[in-house]
Amino acid sequence: MEQLLIKSAGFLLLIVLGFAGKKVGLFRLEDRFVLSKVMLYITMPCLFISFFKDFTPAPTLILMFLLGIGANLVLCYTGLFFARNKSGTEKALYMLNCSGNNIGAYATPIIASIFPPAAVIATSMYDIGNSIMAAGSTYALAARYTDKERSMRWAVFFRRLFSSVPFDTYLIMLALSLLGIRLPEPVYEIAGMIGAPTIILTMIMLGITFDIDIDRHDLGNIVTILLIRLLGALAIATFAWYFLPLSQTEKMVLYLILLAPITSLTPNFCSQCGCKPSVYGALSSITVPISLIAINIMMMIFQ
Repeated sequence: MEQLLIKSAGFLLLIVLGFAGKKVGLFRLEDRFVLSKVMLYITMPCLFISFFKDFTPAPTLILMFLLGIGANLVLCYTGLFFARNKSGTEKALYMLNCSGNNIGAYATPIIASIFPPAAVIATSMYDIGNSIMAAGSTYALAARYTDKERSMRWAVFFRRLFSSVPFDTYLIMLALSLLGIRLPEPVYEIAGMIGAPTIILTMIMLGITFDIDIDRHDLGNIVTILLIRLLGALAIATFAWYFLPLSQTEKMVLYLILLAPITSLTPNFCSQCGCKPSVYGALSSITVPISLIAINIMMMIFQ
C-alpha cells in the first residue's frame, strides 16, 4: 500500500512540475507535440518490447485477452452513445477517453506487489487485448468522426490502425511470442532503458496540457467521461464476477485493472484527432488520483 501511495504521489508531482513549468515559461503548450512524437515513435515502442522479456503465452487465459478487447469496445461505444449529439471532435474525445487503462505502468506493479504470480499473468493477458485497442484500434475507430466523410471505410480504418508504431510493435512482439521466438537478451535490456522515461514524459505532458480555465461545457464533458469510466468499469467487472468462469483472483484483479488511469497514448491520439488540449489534459491528470482512491477502496473491500 505504501508503494502505491508513493508511486501515485510521484505521478502527481510530475504533473504539477509540467504545469508549473508552463506557467513560468520553461515549457510552451506547443512542446506537447514534441513530447508526443518522442513517446509515439521512440519510448513507447521500446517499452512494449521490454514487456515481452518474461512473457509466456497462456492459452487457458484467453478469456482475459478477450476481455481486454471487449471492455474497451463496450466503453468506447458507450462514450460514443453519450456523445451522439456532439461534434465530431467531441465524439472522438469521448471514445478515446472512456476506454483504455494504463496497466503496464500503473496496475501491474500494484497487482504484482499484492497478488501471487498467477495474477500478474492474468493481468498481462488482459493487457495484450487492452493494448491492441489503446495502441491504435480505438484511435482508428474514433478518428473517422473527425473527418468530413463519416461513413466507415475499412481501408482508412486499417491504414490508421497500422500507422500506429506502438500498435505495430505490440503486434509484432505478440506474434514472435506466440511463435516461441525470443529476441537477444540485450535487446530487451536496451528497449527497457529507452522505454523507461515514457511515464515521466507522459505526466509532464499532462501537466503542460492541463488548464484550469475550463468552461461549463468542457466541465460537463469531463464529468460525464469520468462517470462513464468509473461506472462502466464497475459494471463490467461485476458482470465478470457473477457470470464468467474466472478464478477468484482473476475476478479481483479485473476490478483493479479496469479502475486504472487513462493510457499514456490517449493524449497523443486526442491531439491527432484535434480534441481540446485543456480537456484531455485535465482528464488524463484527474484519473490518476481518482484511480488511486478507487483502487484503495476496492482493496479494502477485498480484505
